[in-house]
Amino acid sequence: MKKSATVDCVNARRVLIFSVLLNLALAGWVVHAWGRPRGDVEIISQERTPTVSRLRGATPSSSVGAEAAWGAYLGQNFRWSQIETNDLVQLALNMRGVGCPEETVREVVSARAIRALGQSVRAARPRQPFWTAGGSRERAIREAEALAAAARDKIRASVEEALGAGNFLENPKWTRDLVDQALMRFFTGPMSEKSFSQVQIVFTRQEAREEEIRALAHGVMLADDEAAMERLNQHFKKEIEAVLAPAELEEFLARAGAMRQSGGEIRFDATDFTPAEVREIGLARGQLGFGKLSRWTESFDLSAEQEAQLAADLSRRFGAARYAQIERAVDNDFKALFDLGRDSNLPSAAAVDAFERRRFTVREVAALRTDPSLSEDERQQRLASLQSETQAAIRQVLGAEAAERYLQQGGSWVTNVNGL
Repeated sequence: MKKSATVDCVNARRVLIFSVLLNLALAGWVVHAWGRPRGDVEIISQERTPTVSRLRGATPSSSVGAEAAWGAYLGQNFRWSQIETNDLVQLALNMRGVGCPEETVREVVSARAIRALGQSVRAARPRQPFWTAGGSRERAIREAEALAAAARDKIRASVEEALGAGNFLENPKWTRDLVDQALMRFFTGPMSEKSFSQVQIVFTRQEAREEEIRALAHGVMLADDEAAMERLNQHFKKEIEAVLAPAELEEFLARAGAMRQSGGEIRFDATDFTPAEVREIGLARGQLGFGKLSRWTESFDLSAEQEAQLAADLSRRFGAARYAQIERAVDNDFKALFDLGRDSNLPSAAAVDAFERRRFTVREVAALRTDPSLSEDERQQRLASLQSETQAAIRQVLGAEAAERYLQQGGSWVTNVNGL
């Protein structure tokens, strides 16, 4: 009995050792197979064919599917070296040839291209002593920039040939910064993964193009530069429209338009507008400003004409009385009163009453200053009387404690109407 137990123990140890060695060997093979290729990315212009034949019956339209085909192929005698190449177009062709999922093809090729872009910048750096200055240094810098730009153009062309136009995310920060990406997902609204990826690409390209125009302008935007920027904005608009479905585009514009407003410009929580109505307002602004939103993290400003057009449209849509709530919710004085009232647990009407009292006082002060029938003494007496009435009214609306806090937080006009 003891002998049998000993034999079983030895056999178990042998199996364990063999299993560990086998796993180590497999791990080494994976590291070797998926390791970085040696040398730089090659840009080869020639007819290409897959270096590995596609699995029999495993086509993108087959019932098995690309992912199943790829998994099945890995179970066979596969070597990564069979499809490895520094030619990005050939690499994509080879990966598709073995049934690799298209998303994986895009990620691998894009990662190689991003690394190649970095290599092109480093390779093009001027090879001159650090003390070189003057015209010689400037020429070297220009030549380096031209070489880097040419290399980038070749890499981008190769990627577009491999993946199709509009499928290369040149700026890797989007995929690295998960917080930034999460915020962008909230900002853009619900959309497919493909649409989200393409929107990122459009944004990063637009940002790079804008920076190029600004760099050439050397900080002074002339009429030609502004025209170039406007053409760029229109191009951005067309690119976004091309990658998003109609429903995705509508939600994107609604959120883009509401971003500035809900971010603090308009205090919708001080109005009776519903979330659906706020979205409607955001969509109206987004449709007007579409093409001026090249950085998703920044809001866009409408021109004076567009603001007037938006105001007229919203006034017709919601009525003059309700639109007045929006105008009030934009005013910084009202925002301060609203926050004070909320912090002091006052009724919501208190901030509105205090704000309307301020507007009334502003009008009365302006009228007294321009009334030609009043002597200077009469004018000062009327202003003093108005100030006394105003102080009493504000204390009644806000209460003594909140009124005192208001005086310390921007409400000094209450005790000095001459400052209005």
